[in-house]
Amino acid sequence: MVSIVPADVAIAVYTIAIAYLQDAKVANNGLVSRVKAEQVSPSYFYIWSLEQDGEGQTRNTPAAACTYEVKSKTWLVELMTGQKLALHDNHDVWEIVRKGRK
Repeated sequence: MVSIVPADVAIAVYTIAIAYLQDAKVANNGLVSRVKAEQVSPSYFYIWSLEQDGEGQTRNTPAAACTYEVKSKTWLVELMTGQKLALHDNHDVWEIVRKGRK
């Protein structure tokens, strides 16, 4: 499948959304090592949280869906909590377009 944007960008955008919406402090690679992105279409990703259960097995838990709108250069992140954040990709700067709940 041809990707419009790489999965690591989807994870970076998800990390920004978590930091902003949940007022969380995120280390450079702390969250990234515990999530993975699954590309569903060229501009749509599921973000999975990788959690260890009591037996040491890794479980994949849905965390978010990320969509990239090519024409507007905007990412929409929808967390499983219902929180949403739209970010405009302005090269090195991410601008908040809108936020809200379902």
